Amino acid sequence: MTTPLLRRLDESDAVPIARQYAWIEALLLGAILLLAITIRFYRLGEWSFWPDEVFSLGTKSDGFNESLLRRSLATDLIQYVVSILGPSEWNARLAPAMIGSLSIPLLYFPLRRSLARPGALMVAALLAVSLWHVYWSQSARFYTLLFLFFNLGLLLFYLGLEEDRPWFMLAALVLFGLAARERMAALLGMPALVLYLVVLVAARYERPRGLNGRNLALFFGPALLAGFVFVWPYLLNWQGWMRGFGRLNNSPLFLLAGTLYYVGIPLAAFAGVSAMLLARQRSRFVLLLILSAATPLVLIMGMSLFQYTANRYVFFALFSWLALAGVGLQEIVTRLPDGSRRLALAISAALLAASMAHLFLYFTQQNGNRPDWRGALTYIAEHGRAGDRVVSSDLDVFQYYLGEPFVYRTWDAPAPPPGVRTWYIEDLVVDELYPQQLNFVQGQAEPRANYDVHLPWRIFPMRVYMVDSQ
Repeated sequence: MTTPLLRRLDESDAVPIARQYAWIEALLLGAILLLAITIRFYRLGEWSFWPDEVFSLGTKSDGFNESLLRRSLATDLIQYVVSILGPSEWNARLAPAMIGSLSIPLLYFPLRRSLARPGALMVAALLAVSLWHVYWSQSARFYTLLFLFFNLGLLLFYLGLEEDRPWFMLAALVLFGLAARERMAALLGMPALVLYLVVLVAARYERPRGLNGRNLALFFGPALLAGFVFVWPYLLNWQGWMRGFGRLNNSPLFLLAGTLYYVGIPLAAFAGVSAMLLARQRSRFVLLLILSAATPLVLIMGMSLFQYTANRYVFFALFSWLALAGVGLQEIVTRLPDGSRRLALAISAALLAASMAHLFLYFTQQNGNRPDWRGALTYIAEHGRAGDRVVSSDLDVFQYYLGEPFVYRTWDAPAPPPGVRTWYIEDLVVDELYPQQLNFVQGQAEPRANYDVHLPWRIFPMRVYMVDSQ
């Protein structure tokens, strides 16, 4: 059945008209890609590393990269670039920035098969200026590649069912596996696929022609086996997992608020309203987007009650939020009279302006939304002496920016002997993990420098104290 959500050629979209506007579509997509590249490479090397980024430069095991099956391709690319060009913030972030930029056209073309031109272009534009996507494109981590793999898989899964294409189902399975290979967080998106099929049947949606036993067996048979292979090592060492991730760090409401902030409050609100209104049309595409946007968030909110969680675990779901907004704008263009289509332009401009405002603060006031480790450690390098102790929560970032001739100590190390100058760095986790030690330092040490980064909803503390007992 033809719907305004799906790209179908009919009497109102004949081949000559499609050809007439194809060059405009290509021009706009090229402009969006150029904008995305410009934003992602702007000040790419100016932000300080944060600990996880420095860890990406190393070769020691992080518990995930022991075997080829579970080895992060993005981490390998980061380390390969650094091995050729040398270690620096810009070089380490080069691969994630390129992947983040190329994600826009790579996701656009399969999306274009499910969403008409105006809506699909709007999704591409929103992704280009998304604060969350820019942040991970400017971080030496694996999240942009996970995002790309997962959402390509999501679109091919949908198209495979809609068009009864078994090869699309197999390709989706491979892409989901590659996403999980980047990090297990990708598995948080898989329950949405199961829920999608359950709701299609239980709510008596019109079934896609590819919803048959063959396609389901091709996809879910290997998926269950692969999921078991990925998860089994962690189940065998559940106590070790809980030692590493058993502490509680965020509440469900904090995760909800943080996710909405990174998606963008105006965009999340428009996508949510669009989802509620479009759900009445019983569109299968909208249903899948709703479930893939909401299910991972609900899962990490529940997980936060018994283990460590973070908003970044559901970063891949950003695409579904953006796509819901694109579908909503497409419906305005399709269903309202020509004179009222200005509303779609006004909403589009407002959503893009809100995202650009976030980016302006990100680049000018918020230090790339990350703690300023480089500033704090550079201060110590300029004012410290050989043999001084530096108390920090992270060894990797200390060694990268400071190292010799300073002596590293953890926050829970014994107090230094008399006559030893000691520098203390307070960052985001110190108050949570070492409250007693921090209280002692704040009462006894001299505050020397403050590099706090202020965001609308949180502060990244970065403070330097010094004790000189000589």
